[in-house]
Amino acid sequence: MHTLMNNFLLYRQKILACLFCNVIFLLALSQCSMVCTENTDCLTSFCQKEPGDCTGDGICSCRPESCDDVYSPVCGCDGQTYANECSAYAAGISIDYEGICIPDNKCITNDDCTDTLQYCTKGPGDCEALGTCMPVPEACIEIYEPVCGCDLQDYSNECFAAAAGTSVLGSGTCDTIVCPVEDCGPPVPMPNYTCPDGTLGGPTGRCLKSENGSCGWDIRSCE
Repeated sequence: MHTLMNNFLLYRQKILACLFCNVIFLLALSQCSMVCTENTDCLTSFCQKEPGDCTGDGICSCRPESCDDVYSPVCGCDGQTYANECSAYAAGISIDYEGICIPDNKCITNDDCTDTLQYCTKGPGDCEALGTCMPVPEACIEIYEPVCGCDLQDYSNECFAAAAGTSVLGSGTCDTIVCPVEDCGPPVPMPNYTCPDGTLGGPTGRCLKSENGSCGWDIRSCE
């Protein structure tokens, strides 16, 4: 008799647990497409908003269960960089804008500077680094101290490079720093990767001269 009662109670618990799971599933499913303002408005889904509208209303949407391993970075509304749109949604985060997250007044390209009279200045030799938006020089002294700009153009000095809106790749004319791409042979079979500051590490696509005069593909590290 006790065995039958125990079996009955166990069976009833399983039925109740199954019913509870089904109710939770149906509630979560019913919440998809509901209007929301934050994730807590959605039961198990997340509040997906239109890209660039992090403070507006969104729609409760189901999170992706898996994402393709494709690097197409986006900046989430939480200020973090995600490998792609799917990865952000899987984390329950809406998208602020395409590309890596850039702190205020920081930049990677000139387009990241909101003031048209500013350019993205970086330390010499690291054209892919995280830079700072600074005013473009209005005038430069005519002193010949040639530099090669990150745009692979020659400038009389660093000031003239800045006036053209470019940082400095290295001192000297570009022909003393940069090699023709054919001198470096086939491109390095190495993917780019995201550094902690959101910039890209790996091949830069530039063929540069070493101190001994040989040519080789430029590989950027995160350090």
